[in-house]
Amino acid sequence: MDTEFPSFLRSTPRGAPEEHLYQDLKFNLNHLKILQLGLTLMDENEHVGLSWVFTFFDFDEQTDFSSPTSIQYLKNNKGTMPKSMMEFAIVTQRHLGTVNDLKHMIHNCERLMNGELGLKRLAELLNVNDTIFNGGSDSLLIALVYAKIYEEDAQVFVGDY
Repeated sequence: MDTEFPSFLRSTPRGAPEEHLYQDLKFNLNHLKILQLGLTLMDENEHVGLSWVFTFFDFDEQTDFSSPTSIQYLKNNKGTMPKSMMEFAIVTQRHLGTVNDLKHMIHNCERLMNGELGLKRLAELLNVNDTIFNGGSDSLLIALVYAKIYEEDAQVFVGDY
């Protein structure tokens, strides 16, 4: 899954506890309108099935919180959250089954710079072709990067994510 929002109101400093990160994320999502949602489904063998991109056009740049970059993004590409990180994980797993957070999974992987890379740079490092994407959601690229890491080093995925 990949989402696009019109900037952020609270920025979490690097190294902050996960609960602090979650509270800032929750605040931002509760106060900003979503611009785009991308979903990509994979089977248990890491094969990509379907991918969708939904763009929402009920955004008003005059009255809604935003940044100029996000407004340009929307022009070019035409709910309540759980109270804690643990509650979010439980609700997500209940509704979606197995869910993996790529950024969290590579956080302790030195070979992948401990998750400090952006998605495009991570794809380059792994030789995953991202030229087929047209500026829409990155959910398909996330799925392909996930599959490539899993193919090369399943040990990265040991543990609960």
